[in-house]
Amino acid sequence: KEYRRQRQMCIRDSTDTIHKHHWRGKISDELRREALYLAGSYRDKALMDNDYAADGYARDMELEHIYAEAEKRLK
Repeated sequence: KEYRRQRQMCIRDSTDTIHKHHWRGKISDELRREALYLAGSYRDKALMDNDYAADGYARDMELEHIYAEAEKRLK
């Protein structure tokens, strides 16, 4: 249960920050959409794969990583 709680907090914090960055004009609408899509994908993967949830999820949910991956997908 603790992992699930941490994952929920991580996704909420990241998505809230993505929305704030967009609202403040720090990221484009296109980047916001892609970053939110990736955050949701990482969340879904973590819910299905406990090893990923324990080892890779927190790293993937760092905003720097999400934005870098979103920018790659937009090219």
